[in-house]
Amino acid sequence: MKKLSKFSKIGIVVLATSIGVGGFLTYKHQQKQRILEARQLYKDTYDSLTIDFHDIEEIEYGSAFSLGDLVKDYSGHLVRNGEVDSKAVGEYTVMYALSKEEEKYAQDITRTYFKTVKVVDTQAPTISLKEDEITIEEGEEYEPSDNIDKVEDVVDGKLDEKAYTVEGDFDNTTPGEYTLTVKAKDKNGLSAKKEFKVIVEEKKVQIQQVAANTAGNYDEIYNYLTGTLGYSKAMSCGIIANIYLESNFIPTVGDYYYGLCQWGGGRRSNLFSWCESNGLDPNSVVGQLEYMNYELNTGYTSCKSQLMAIEDSKEGAAMAADIFCRQFEGAAVSSRGDLAASYYDLP
Repeated sequence: MKKLSKFSKIGIVVLATSIGVGGFLTYKHQQKQRILEARQLYKDTYDSLTIDFHDIEEIEYGSAFSLGDLVKDYSGHLVRNGEVDSKAVGEYTVMYALSKEEEKYAQDITRTYFKTVKVVDTQAPTISLKEDEITIEEGEEYEPSDNIDKVEDVVDGKLDEKAYTVEGDFDNTTPGEYTLTVKAKDKNGLSAKKEFKVIVEEKKVQIQQVAANTAGNYDEIYNYLTGTLGYSKAMSCGIIANIYLESNFIPTVGDYYYGLCQWGGGRRSNLFSWCESNGLDPNSVVGQLEYMNYELNTGYTSCKSQLMAIEDSKEGAAMAADIFCRQFEGAAVSSRGDLAASYYDLP
């Protein structure tokens, strides 16, 4: 065999090396191209994963709702992560993950979107009343809350008594027109109110004729009430009927309960101290009537204002007896109204 020369061997080595380097560079170039292509395909696939949401920013409390209601259209495989509770007011953020496999290089690609919505309550509770206007008679027992038929929330249904109140001044012993307001609040803080009226009419007086005793100090008491104190005839007759049944017009009758109006306890002690401080005899008709007037002008002003407001008539006298009996004497109402009407008939 013919031997290669030294230079021939070197040439072969150089040629082989050239071929190897060229192949390697070609391989490297091809790898780079594949990477670039994979990246581009990844980007193209990623960009193709899109979702189109409905223009929903708020959801009404208690409405029928599912997460799918937010999505109008999408591409790829959709997975939702999160929840929206339409029966709990608040802000919710839901993640929507779109995925797809890029076929050429089998790349698993995922793109995420977020959608935020609020559950809001815009519907206040409703108040239903039995009547818009109630009329009762003076002194008749009445509970304003009885006029409430129901208080409801459109989602939560009937609300319990803790959810509403009845506000406003109301006095079933004083004739007049009262406006009361029912105020309600649901669990989400929305409030509502509704008004109704309660009309308290003067008590219809049914009078029976009874004997009017005018013995003893009657004339002095009547003249002092109508003259010196300036009370109306009806108011005076109402007071006189009470004085007669309490003390028979005798200012010194009684012990623990004492005098014309049968003052007891602390009021009896105050009678004596007040009269003495004002130069009056606590055992006299005048002293006791002046003290009665003092009480009506201080601790019993509501009683006096009602007495002053009554009509000056036979019926008014009967009403005055009832008012004075309940509010000043603190006694059970009996036939004092009939007796006061009989005194009013006297000349």
